[in-house]
Amino acid sequence: MKKITFLILALVSAVCLFLTTSCEKDEGQGTSDFGRAVAGVYTGKLLYGTEIIEDAYVVRLNRVSSTVVTMYADFFGDDLSANFNISKDGNVYSLYSATVYNMTTTVSGKQMTLNYLTTGGNMYTFSGAKD
Repeated sequence: MKKITFLILALVSAVCLFLTTSCEKDEGQGTSDFGRAVAGVYTGKLLYGTEIIEDAYVVRLNRVSSTVVTMYADFFGDDLSANFNISKDGNVYSLYSATVYNMTTTVSGKQMTLNYLTTGGNMYTFSGAKD
C-alpha cells in the first residue's frame, strides 16, 4: 500500500511540475520588444494626395533595440535613414522621432500607414503591408 501511495504521489508531482512549467511564448517574451514586432519590409503604394506616385513602394524597418528601429525609404535620399522610437497603444505601434517631426507612422498587425509632410508643404501617404 505504501508503494502504491508513493507511486501515485510521484506521478501527481510529475504532472504538477509539467503543468506549471511554461515556455517562452507563454511567458509573453517579446511582447515588450516593439522593435522586433514592427521590423520588416513593407510594400505598398505611395500617394501624393490621391495620385499614385509609386505602386510598389518599399519601406524597411530594421530593429536597433526593443524600442528603436531604423527606417529606410527613398524619400530620405540614397542610402539615408532615420531612427524612430516606438510606443504602443493597444494593438497599434507609433513611430516618432525628434529629428523627423513632419512624419506620422503607425503599424497595426502587418499594416503600416505613413504620412509625410515635406518642407514644401506636400503631403505624401504610404500604405503598405509587411512581407
